[in-house]
Amino acid sequence: MTVSPTFIGFSESAETWERLPYDWFDIWHVVRNEHGSRFAPMLKMTEYILKHTWETGRFNGQVQLSANEIRLGRLRNKFERFDNGTSISENSVQNAGKALVELGLLEIEQDQANLARRLRTYRPRIHEKNEGNTGKPFSGFPPPTQNYFKVPKVWTDITTNITRASTILAVEYLFRHTWGLNNKERVWLSADEIAEGRLYDNGRRRYDAGTGFDVSSIHRALKEALALGLVVWTERYEAGITTRLFNLRISREPAQACDTIE
Repeated sequence: MTVSPTFIGFSESAETWERLPYDWFDIWHVVRNEHGSRFAPMLKMTEYILKHTWETGRFNGQVQLSANEIRLGRLRNKFERFDNGTSISENSVQNAGKALVELGLLEIEQDQANLARRLRTYRPRIHEKNEGNTGKPFSGFPPPTQNYFKVPKVWTDITTNITRASTILAVEYLFRHTWGLNNKERVWLSADEIAEGRLYDNGRRRYDAGTGFDVSSIHRALKEALALGLVVWTERYEAGITTRLFNLRISREPAQACDTIE
């Protein structure tokens, strides 16, 4: 397996995760239909903002991120940052932010106290139960007290080097279905399942609609994820058919995998 020089696999420690909503992949189905497949800056920006604001007790608007923080990392103090941010360009932050506000996923607040600076900050739009039809595709995010899946906090640092939205979502789909302390047996998924949805054991129904990308796009995404050392694969032989299955590379256990996807 080709391994990233510094990445040694995902840890399943209970202290090192953030949360994303269960309908995460449904959201990006809609975004892709409206904006095409090149929406990685929008995806990175939304996830980074949720990472730092969409936690119990913090989604009340007290934490808001500037474009500089989204690009380079949220400031811990004047000289220190929490992480590496998203590394997307200043222009991408502006364009992605505008599109995400129009979709109903984010809100922008402009500093009215200092008219010289006019600093703009971003935060998630929180769903209000009694809110009427706004004409936007989304009504925002519900408070994150339930219906979420876990993602490692280190993930936003890793995605700074990933340019394909399909790669980010393919790995996140593995987080959704294979990562976590309650999944001791590990679940392995095919490229078809990552594209169209994980199959139940009977093979006739799917848990969800998957990432929504076509299978060929998912194969390219998994090839990139393999090169970065993020995933591993194995093969299942059943009824004369060989199927390649994928899973996350976990740091607590060694895994055998090949260098490339043929």
